[in-house]
Amino acid sequence: MGLTNPLKGAENLTDILGILANFIFNLGVPVAVFIIIYSGILMLVSGGKPATYQKGINGLKYSMIGLAVLLIGKGFFSLIKTFLGGN
Repeated sequence: MGLTNPLKGAENLTDILGILANFIFNLGVPVAVFIIIYSGILMLVSGGKPATYQKGINGLKYSMIGLAVLLIGKGFFSLIKTFLGGN
């Protein structure tokens, strides 16, 4: 068993950036989903406390912005790779 090199198939800078983009995407999406769920729970159990409710609203807002940035970045990288002639 052992660790495998994640950059083993990379031949150029575009491949390395693709591997890095996939890693960030695969790490960021579950984190954003967890924060969305946590923010929803905060909003539900705020019990009339405006500070807790606002904390949930802010967490939801920023996690949605972060998720949008991840999705746009993933699409933008694919678009640039297509223009540069990558597969």
